[in-house]
Amino acid sequence: MGNTSEDILSTLANRLIRLDKQITEKEKTNFAEQANGHTISHVVKELLNAYDPDTVESLKLKIESSKPGASPNELASAFNHQHSTLIAEAVAIFNNPELRNFIVDVRKKYDQVIDGINIDTITNIGWVKDQEAAAAGTISNFTAWIQAHKDEITALQIFYGQPYRRRELTYKMISDLYEKITTEQPLLSPLHVWRAYEQLGQASGSAKNELTALVSLIRTITDIDCALTSYDKTVDKNF
Repeated sequence: MGNTSEDILSTLANRLIRLDKQITEKEKTNFAEQANGHTISHVVKELLNAYDPDTVESLKLKIESSKPGASPNELASAFNHQHSTLIAEAVAIFNNPELRNFIVDVRKKYDQVIDGINIDTITNIGWVKDQEAAAAGTISNFTAWIQAHKDEITALQIFYGQPYRRRELTYKMISDLYEKITTEQPLLSPLHVWRAYEQLGQASGSAKNELTALVSLIRTITDIDCALTSYDKTVDKNF
């Protein structure tokens, strides 16, 4: 990190506290995996501790007792060095670009305001002037995301190139795929994409939930199904 002032660390800590209240247990586990096993609360504690008055005072007293007879300048220099070390240790966790990217992505997910109840009303009163163009854009973006990740995600590899393994797909595979999509691209949540298909008159039936919508969407994109159909209407119950 560049700026490690008290205001910056305090702001970062407060944002992490808010994020900790918003995210799921799975996302908290993902955070810890990127943060050397540390929880958000631990990281917050370290950030706040770096400028805590009691911590600062304790550090000064420790230096003074270890350097009897030192001049004020020497004591100040020693304090600045050790305090800088304490701050560096508190923010070192953010040197991991994967953790930084995870925080950015998951914040997008929860900072993005999507009105699921009034979405049709908002659309119809002109917030999205060209509804069909917006729907087509959503579908195009979702398709592009799926195709861009088809070689790195096991579930997509099976859908695209290994149909004989389709029965090996598990709930966890689909759930993990859903988490990745909605974390990286909140506006591409499966039910939101499903509504885009409905807007264009290209969906048959309604999806029961996000995961069944995701399975049906992928089946359509990979040409397993010729049209978007609610998964519970398909014959192959194992995807």
